[in-house]
Amino acid sequence: MIVERACKEPIPDGAFLNFGIGIPALVGEKLARLNDRIDTSVESGVINGKPKEGIAFGEATEFSSVIQQADLFSFYNGGGIDVAFLGFAEIDREGNINASAFGEQLTGAGGFINIAASARKLVFCGTLTTKGLQLGRTGTNVSIRQEGAVPKFVEHVQQVTVATNHPDFWDKDIKIITERAVFSLHRGEFILEELTEGITLDAVRQAIPFAIKISPNITL
Repeated sequence: MIVERACKEPIPDGAFLNFGIGIPALVGEKLARLNDRIDTSVESGVINGKPKEGIAFGEATEFSSVIQQADLFSFYNGGGIDVAFLGFAEIDREGNINASAFGEQLTGAGGFINIAASARKLVFCGTLTTKGLQLGRTGTNVSIRQEGAVPKFVEHVQQVTVATNHPDFWDKDIKIITERAVFSLHRGEFILEELTEGITLDAVRQAIPFAIKISPNITL
């Protein structure tokens, strides 16, 4: 459901997109089939096509070109990305994003910082909890069959990869798409914008250890 919802994000014709590893790569694969009016990339230097996931991330099928990674990052750093779809390990109450440390596993930031800092719009994709999370689906309704043991929304992230409450991020459109809800994030303030069908507000609040605002567009 995260991939489905992410693919519904408004994207202008002619936009240039970037996709990160994990769920964002799945978004890229699906958008490649749905929208031929955009150009896409992964940070290895592959332009367009359908990104692969997992250990094959960085490759793509049906791509249009492959350029030097340094050249692609020059384009990124110059403001070439209109929309970046990125994953996350943790998000905290200040709007800090951790995408570089997973418990004892320190993966590093890779191109995450450059991409997040330069993209005009950021769409973070991931679940509210992990390690054991099981979801059910009946029609369009989603249910939580088993809660994950590890929360991804936390009081303080293990490592700050990017700080979205920094003034450099204030002019960006930032969304967080999860299995239960969609949030906007501005100056460290979270606003619940959409609830997934079948999910209650309590099911969202129980997975977040800090207060969030509720959009007036949500009918409770």
